[in-house]
Amino acid sequence: MKLYLSLPVLLVAALWLLSEGPAPVQAAPDLSGTLEGIPEKVKEFGRTVEETTRSVYTRIKESEITSKAKNWFLEALEKVKETWKKNF
Repeated sequence: MKLYLSLPVLLVAALWLLSEGPAPVQAAPDLSGTLEGIPEKVKEFGRTVEETTRSVYTRIKESEITSKAKNWFLEALEKVKETWKKNF
């Protein structure tokens, strides 16, 4: 019974593959054209990295957690300074 089911499926798959035909031929890439495009790609990559870095830096700088941490450290530093002044 299983053979009766698998043979038609295999036949349909084989006919589907045969009906597609050969794959189109791709042209070989030109080396000089590839080398000419590299500097522009590097510049674009640099711009992308710069924009991403700036946006991340801005988000970190303006986030509530970092401002709270900064304020806490400044307050702790002031307390340490006051303690040093009192004791020494």
